[in-house]
Amino acid sequence: MRRIGWRNWAALVAFAAFAATFALMATGRTQPLDEAFRNLQHRHRLLADAGPMCRELAEGRFAAGDPLESLVAAFPPDDITSGPTYTQVVYRPRQKYDGIVVFAKHGRLAWMILGNHGDNIYSRFDTFEEGEDLVCHAEIDAARDARFKVRMAAAGPAATIVP
Repeated sequence: MRRIGWRNWAALVAFAAFAATFALMATGRTQPLDEAFRNLQHRHRLLADAGPMCRELAEGRFAAGDPLESLVAAFPPDDITSGPTYTQVVYRPRQKYDGIVVFAKHGRLAWMILGNHGDNIYSRFDTFEEGEDLVCHAEIDAARDARFKVRMAAAGPAATIVP
């Protein structure tokens, strides 16, 4: 019986990797691999960022379904806007990221978005149904508009602009 040398093993492993990649490409099943690679890239960027919140997010300390209060207690946000069903929590830009926006549904984390240099958006988790994000944004915008009107009314007529 003949032994297989290390060069033959290396060629065999390289051929197997090439064949598996080609098979995935031929069947059009590269999307899960692309998404997994993108998630790995963002996790690496989060870990490389010096911010403690980014490190906690990268480690997966907060997940979908966790209570919003635990996130707010651990990291006080810059802005909170609440509607009847949805709540938006905003963390302003820190170091490398453009900011973090968290949406909660009925007090539970439902969607987290991290903006990176304005060109990449990384969703840490997303439990919204199809089209639910539009309903959420509409509710948050209505709550924000109501909050603005209350502030303007409190400021009085001096705050209004007359053309």
